[in-house]
Amino acid sequence: MEYVTLNNGEQILVQGFGVDQITDLEVCEKSVLHALHTGYRLIDTAAASRNEGVVGHAIRKSGIPSEELFITTKFWIQDASRKHQKTVGQVILHWLILHQMAVISKSIHPERIEENFRVFDFAFNEEDMEATRAMDIYHGMFRDHRNPEFSTLKLT
Repeated sequence: MEYVTLNNGEQILVQGFGVDQITDLEVCEKSVLHALHTGYRLIDTAAASRNEGVVGHAIRKSGIPSEELFITTKFWIQDASRKHQKTVGQVILHWLILHQMAVISKSIHPERIEENFRVFDFAFNEEDMEATRAMDIYHGMFRDHRNPEFSTLKLT
């Protein structure tokens, strides 16, 4: 398995299985159990999806020792979202723009299209920024966004 080192020195797997927005709890539990049997050892949850309980059930059913697993969640995003009365998507878009990354929003829902455009009417304080710095592993999902080769657009 491949790992990356986080800012705090801990290592985490580079590939995981996410359960965000799986609202059918039975489907979620079955999917996590299948992912664990497939070999995934990093499971990413989100409190907003309210499926963390069934993730726990699937982990127990798998029989995999907990010390072999990485379980992550997006509490800081939900906390910042509530704090600023914004959606999680708006908080993420705002964070990406603050880090001088061009963003592409996607939605077919008019209200979500409008929400994704309204990301400049709030600001992170130092506490918010510290929470994000603690988790930043310095690379994007598909390519390193800090590599000058891929920095074709800088926002000013």
